[in-house]
Amino acid sequence: PRTVYWRAKEFERISKDKEKDKRFDHVHKFVFQLCWRDYFRLYCARFGTRVFFLEGPAQRGRPWRRDAEAERCWKEGSTGVPLIDALMRELRQTGFMANRGRYIVASYFVFYLGIDWRVGADWFESLLLDHDVNSNYGEWASMANVAVDLGDRYPLGLKGRGPTTGRLPGARGGGGDPWAKGAGVGDAVFDPWEQALHYDKSETYTRKWVPEVRTLPAGSLHHAGSLAAAVRTLPSSAAYPSPPLAPEPIGLGRWRAEGGSASHGGNASGSDGGEGRHKGKGKGRGRGGGWRRSRAAERQHSAGPSDGGARRPPSGGGGAKGQPAADG
Repeated sequence: PRTVYWRAKEFERISKDKEKDKRFDHVHKFVFQLCWRDYFRLYCARFGTRVFFLEGPAQRGRPWRRDAEAERCWKEGSTGVPLIDALMRELRQTGFMANRGRYIVASYFVFYLGIDWRVGADWFESLLLDHDVNSNYGEWASMANVAVDLGDRYPLGLKGRGPTTGRLPGARGGGGDPWAKGAGVGDAVFDPWEQALHYDKSETYTRKWVPEVRTLPAGSLHHAGSLAAAVRTLPSSAAYPSPPLAPEPIGLGRWRAEGGSASHGGNASGSDGGEGRHKGKGKGRGRGGGWRRSRAAERQHSAGPSDGGARRPPSGGGGAKGQPAADG
């Protein structure tokens, strides 16, 4: 990588007049990804085992849950959201998924399903051919917004800027504004329907990996309403999940440390308490004060995460490593 890096920098130096030529965007992006790779290596070196905690180094409690059926649908590519399903099936069959796709499916797992992000990370680890622990955990924790506490202004960069004013959909790369849905609570929510319209306009990719929808009318796959109507015409032998498993993102938001209650919706009793739980003290340490979960909440979520400091999530999802955005 060092040799390629310096060759790329030399190319940039002698090709300044080509900076605005989109054909050479890949040079900048290559260097950009190398910087993020090094960043996450330093991130893991700095925080050590805390990068594997449910609440992350930021010690941010959020109402995570476990749901075996929802996890199965996500892993197998049967969520009822065509782009999500196509991406997950490609991963399962090939061990690869494009960089943007990793963000989209990780965002869906975190913000639409609200499931312990480490379960998704473990699934990626088990399948990705280019898996890297540092990039993997840094990216998943960043997507879950538990990596670093940057305040209420914006989520951690996620290989780009957070919400900004005056930003046009599709500007600087045609990817839309993936932060639009979550900006109010400091999250980076990628709307899979919007992303599909940007990255699979022709529907070719989705139809390749999801044969159940190949016969549906052109233009119907990436609009929830038209998809629902089209799916109803399918024979039972070619059924496709409808309605989607999770049509809208849930309100994870940020927890109030004092009372253990979610400040932006969601069921506050789903967290496992972070570092305090790891040490076996039955409590978490939020920013600005401690909080203690009630015994009723513990019983209600006994099947959910209960080892906030453990490296691996509880049963049903496996371990902790994975990688929503290691570049392939």
